[in-house]
Order: sequence, then structure tokens, then C-alpha cells
Amino acid sequence: MTRYACVVALLLAFGARSAAARPVPRIQGADSTCGGGTAPGTVLHLALPAHYTLELARSTDSLEYENVCEARVIDPAGKLVWHRAGFWAWLDGWTGHDVNGNGRPDAVIVVDVGGGNRCCREYTILDLAPTMDSLTTLQFEPDILLDPEGRTVFVEQVAFYDLGTSMANAPTLLRVFQFRDGALARITREYCAGLLTDTTWREDRPRPLKHPSAEARAASRTLTGKVPWQVEETRGDVMSLALQNLECGHRDAAERLVRETWPAAEADSEFAQIDSAWVKRMGG
Repeated sequence: MTRYACVVALLLAFGARSAAARPVPRIQGADSTCGGGTAPGTVLHLALPAHYTLELARSTDSLEYENVCEARVIDPAGKLVWHRAGFWAWLDGWTGHDVNGNGRPDAVIVVDVGGGNRCCREYTILDLAPTMDSLTTLQFEPDILLDPEGRTVFVEQVAFYDLGTSMANAPTLLRVFQFRDGALARITREYCAGLLTDTTWREDRPRPLKHPSAEARAASRTLTGKVPWQVEETRGDVMSLALQNLECGHRDAAERLVRETWPAAEADSEFAQIDSAWVKRMGG
């Protein structure tokens, strides 16, 4: 599967943190990808910042599957300094931008290590100048955006499959990260005002949380036992809002939403379940 995106304007603008969108080139295409459709034995050579080279090599073994592609970074002297194999590999379009905030262009290399399971993409950020002295692999697949000051921001969507009636409707929350002082910092609370109020869907941004109406929550509150799919959807959306409120430090608001949505006899146990899942996954 080939990823390609035209020049688009990306901006993380939640609540008060809004400004004019800044254009960001997205250069990822078939000529920077190694995958199952790539001919065996193919090796792509791609230029990286600071005169480094990325080699994307397709295995010649027709039985190879999970490690069908290898990404190799070669320094200016021809020495192999980093490599990773997986089901798919590509050079992300953010390569050449200052991703980690130190004023120098970085490389962003993506390797799908999920073996075709449609998961587990590793985003590795390499700081190559003056030498490759910084290496970070994100433990999630991010939406990469720019804040109003033009600094890179990473947004993670966290799914709580144990709270949903199926994987497709699992409740979610959003977390926001940015490199600060050389380390990836969790800065979600700086964006909570917008995360909890902005419902506008935009193609180039993370999917916003849904906000069921007061009427929908009230209708849900009157029903026990097996409920219609519309009520299941309302409750799933409220779970997401409650989780986001917990992540943002608004415990009272999270509990209030649950009490407005579930029958009185079920609200305490439902909130305890949501709270427990959040603490277990996010660390409280």
C-alpha cells in the first residue's frame, strides 16, 4: 500500500491555541517506500539530512514475510549506524523538518513491525547533525502537526478496547506530546480546553471527540439491560469524554457525565470501571 499526500496545511489549533495554518510539504510516495508490492531485491537509496543515506531493501527470500523490508541508515563515511526490519518501511514526509525542536532537520523513518496485522508502526526520529547522537522511537502511531509557533507536536489516540462493546466502537482519548529540552514531554493539559470542546472534523487533524446532547444522555439514563444501538453509541461517546476529562484532570466533570448517562443504580460501578481503566492504561 503506497502512502502519498500532497502539500497540505497542518495545524494543531485547539481552543485558544489557534493561528494561521502553516504549509508543510508531504513528500512521501512510492519512490520512498518498501513493502509487499516492491520487487524482491530492490534497494532504494534516499538522501537524509547531514549527508546520511537511507537504504530501503526488499528481501530476496520469497518466504520472508514479517521482515520483508529492512531500513538501513548509512553515515557519510559509509558506515551502517541504524537498521530495523519489518513488514513495511518508508521515509516519512516530515523528514527534513526540525521534528525534535533543536533547530536542525531530522529524519523520520517508519517501520511496520506488525507482520501485516495493521498495527505496530514504529516512528523513529533521528537527529543526524553533527553526529547521530539522538534516537527516539515513538511507542505509538502519531498525528504529526505544527503548533501556532511552528513547533512539531505529536498527537496519540489511545483506544480502550476493554470498555467498548467491540473494537470498532472502543472509547478513546487523545494525548499530546512535544520535544522539550531534548525529551518527549506529555503536554496534553495545555490543549485540554480545545480537546474537550472542539467538535469540528478536519481531514488533516486527529478525529475530535463526539459530544452527545443532554437529551441523548437523559434518554440513555432511563434504560437498563439491553439497549438500542443509538444508546450504546451515546454511552461510548460519553466514555470517551469521561476518559478525556480524567486525562485533563477534570475528575468531577468525568463523573458528572457518567451520572447523566447511566441509570442511577449503574452509574457508580460504571464510573469506577472507566476510572480504573484510565488509571491502569495512563498511570493516573
